[in-house]
Amino acid sequence: MSNRHALRPQWTDNNDGLYHVTICVANKRHLFGEIRDCQMILSPAGVIVNECIKQIELHHPYAQVWNYVVMPSHVHLLLNIESDGYSKESTNTGCLRGPMHGEQVLHNHHNSKLAVTVGSFKSACSREIHRAFPEIKTVWQSRFYDEEIRNAPAYRNVMEYIDSNIENWASDPYE
Repeated sequence: MSNRHALRPQWTDNNDGLYHVTICVANKRHLFGEIRDCQMILSPAGVIVNECIKQIELHHPYAQVWNYVVMPSHVHLLLNIESDGYSKESTNTGCLRGPMHGEQVLHNHHNSKLAVTVGSFKSACSREIHRAFPEIKTVWQSRFYDEEIRNAPAYRNVMEYIDSNIENWASDPYE
């Protein structure tokens, strides 16, 4: 348990770069809508998520949403996180929960701009969905998946993947 924060490589701090982020609904429920005739039909909760995505750049000026898709059971985002002079040394803040977990964790992913942006987005969605639908207790899985986009072919692949996600729903691993 003492090493549970070490999910990301030590050579990246997630404070600058282009990231493909996937966030799944808890228990893979189809909470955000359904796909009919290769069209995503957003549920009321899906509309809330879609609106929250549009608000990301207003709340996090260093983050830009380059592409996204809301699916019935998950969301894909292509996020550009800009450093704007943000010092990589300032990310050595360790665990946000204090010293009870043992040694300080350097370059902790939980302190990164990417993690803060995604956490804020998930919180905003959850708050609005709970407000509208109090019977929904848990919206998201506790974590998210991200991969840094490092070159043009990877960028094209992710853009194509996001753009074609609805039509490829039947073969989607997050379904």
